Amino acid sequence: MRKLPWGRYQPRYLHGEIRPVAPDTFPTEADALAWLSRSEAEITRGAWVDPNAGKTTFAELAER
Repeated sequence: MRKLPWGRYQPRYLHGEIRPVAPDTFPTEADALAWLSRSEAEITRGAWVDPNAGKTTFAELAER
């Protein structure tokens, strides 16, 4: 959890190779923790979709 200088919270954590970072910041730590909890549940169920996955270009994907 990171508290930003302007008072909002940005949750993130490492789960194996997956490093979810919230697409937005939250006004309270409780809201940020709720997002983390939902993300962890989605990862455990295998239902999590990386919001940054669509940002990979074909060239980057081909290099991998």
